[in-house]
Amino acid sequence: MIGANHKVRASKEVFQPQLAFLLTILIPMITFASCTDAEQAQLQTAAAEAGQTAAAEGQEFLETQAAQLQKTVEAGIATQVAHAATELARMTPSPWDTSWVPSNMQFVVSQINTILKGTGLAEYGSDIMQNSQEYGVNPAFALAMFRKEANFATPNTRAYNNRNPGNIIATGNCRGLPADSSCNGNYGEISTDGRFGVYASMSDGIKAYFMLLNNEYKSGTNRNCSNIPCIINVYCPPSDCDTPIYIIQITDWTRQYQNEILSP
Repeated sequence: MIGANHKVRASKEVFQPQLAFLLTILIPMITFASCTDAEQAQLQTAAAEAGQTAAAEGQEFLETQAAQLQKTVEAGIATQVAHAATELARMTPSPWDTSWVPSNMQFVVSQINTILKGTGLAEYGSDIMQNSQEYGVNPAFALAMFRKEANFATPNTRAYNNRNPGNIIATGNCRGLPADSSCNGNYGEISTDGRFGVYASMSDGIKAYFMLLNNEYKSGTNRNCSNIPCIINVYCPPSDCDTPIYIIQITDWTRQYQNEILSP
């Protein structure tokens, strides 16, 4: 019976504004015919004022319910984020792990855009998350790589001008061609600067990086990499990089960006 009484009270609260509004219509209709013109005018004015009051009460009720719902959603996100952060603290970051990413994409994109604010990749959080979901790549790992390769495509750098934040060497028909050659690479390149691929947009360059990881580095591909050191040893070998330092930085930054994405 407690549950039933609760439902009755809830129903009254929900329909109270609507009931008040109906009474403002029904009462004047019942008495209207027997009134003088002056009384009818007064009734009409009173009915209009009552209707406005009822509408305001209804709007206030809806706004209160919306605010309570928003608090519930925010509490749910906070719980999910806290759990994920605790679990991640015990683990070595994986380039393929997306299980820790909160389900609220608006929240995640906003967090990534905060990380990228003031860089050449500012406001590209949505592109990064879309490709992360499509290709199963840890978005924090991608951020770490974009930072290491080109400092998030700092304006007026080679990566920024090429719209190539991962500094992908030209592929397919674009490889080996002189700068400014028109071509079609394996990952959407439209030209080359003589070594690196050039893309039509930064969105295309971001997508190309995720496609490259998916097609050439994941388990089951020709690189068959399951962890960060395997990827880095191929992506930037000792002949081109200080590979051990590179691995340490990418691992640390991946962990850092996981934590920042999960920070409330």
